[in-house]
Amino acid sequence: MNKVMLGLVLTVCAVPGFAAPPTEASIEKLLDVSRTRSTLDSMQAPMEQNMRASLSRFSQGKQLTAEQQKALDAAMVSAAAIIRSEFSYEKFKPLYVKIYAESLDQADVDGLIAFYQTPAGQAMLSKMPLVAQKSMEAVREMMGSVLPRIESALKDAAQAAGKSQ
Repeated sequence: MNKVMLGLVLTVCAVPGFAAPPTEASIEKLLDVSRTRSTLDSMQAPMEQNMRASLSRFSQGKQLTAEQQKALDAAMVSAAAIIRSEFSYEKFKPLYVKIYAESLDQADVDGLIAFYQTPAGQAMLSKMPLVAQKSMEAVREMMGSVLPRIESALKDAAQAAGKSQ
């Protein structure tokens, strides 16, 4: 009977839901080999550029005084510092560790580490930013022709709704 119970326990433990949770050290290694720090760092510049573009649009067409321009420049510097601080690897690392620990098991983490250490894994890490950029450009182009159609459909629906009242 004890052998039957031991077999049952071993079988239940082998079910994927009972897989070993990943260690914090293994998650940190995965974050390292997957270049998470450099990925986050590379995201900061575009965020700063978007913020600068938004602030530039705010003043576009307006003649700013020297004092207003100085305040706008100070706001840009301050906002850039906030972006660098709040979107830093140090801020995100505990979040990533928690999410990975909740979402992956040790076998998953070990497999990902092994993959990212291969030439194919390194190539993926190197080339995915370009793939993502090209994908975003393609979507942006598609949206250029789709948005007017959506706006037209919404306008038609609003007009139809106005007539039914």
